[in-house]
Amino acid sequence: MKVILRESYENLGRTGDVVDVKPGFARNFLVPHGIAYPSNEFYRRRFTAERDALLRRDEERRTRAETVAERASGAKLEFKMRVSERGQMFGAITNANIAEKLAEQGVEVDRRKIVLPQPIKNLGEHTVVVRPHGDVEFELLVHVVPESAPEALRELSIRELVEGVEEEGAETAAAEGEQPGEGEPAGAGAGEEPAAEEAEKGKRGKSDVEIVEIVEAKSSTAGADQDGGERERKDD
Repeated sequence: MKVILRESYENLGRTGDVVDVKPGFARNFLVPHGIAYPSNEFYRRRFTAERDALLRRDEERRTRAETVAERASGAKLEFKMRVSERGQMFGAITNANIAEKLAEQGVEVDRRKIVLPQPIKNLGEHTVVVRPHGDVEFELLVHVVPESAPEALRELSIRELVEGVEEEGAETAAAEGEQPGEGEPAGAGAGEEPAAEEAEKGKRGKSDVEIVEIVEAKSSTAGADQDGGERERKDD
């Protein structure tokens, strides 16, 4: 679809140029936002009547855009974002966030003039292009840092990972060593010594009982013999 540009627009052309664009882009964006007219007889006459005014307005916009570029070119914008312990960022930074941060520094830029194909989702430094006018562009630096303490973001080295695995394996082996082996009843190893002591005590107790019984038997026999001797003397 052909349209007549009412102002200079990035990657399309300057004021008064007739360009060919996709129908959806023209109907949904360029024409509704007053950036272009449909290229037909009615709008060509209309543009001719407005041409001088549109050219003056475009020149004024270009001058303002150059002023913005002088102030903001090379600027560094810092964003603090919440992150996980591994450094994964929660949320993302959009062109609207960048425009808001610029406004805090006294630089007004339409968010649509900030070229950001995808929201920023990683920590670190990112170069962003801004085109406040079709003929003017500049770059700024977006620096994304974590809100949490740096210690929470420390990456584990290979050595630490290996040592961690070894320690975990040692603890698991120790825990398994304390447990009874396969097929062995619980407490079998730990209860061997107490069981042996109980058996020994049982043996000693049994021996003591037998000795007492023997002594009592001998005493009974001796007493019986003595009584018999006394009865014999009396008979004599």
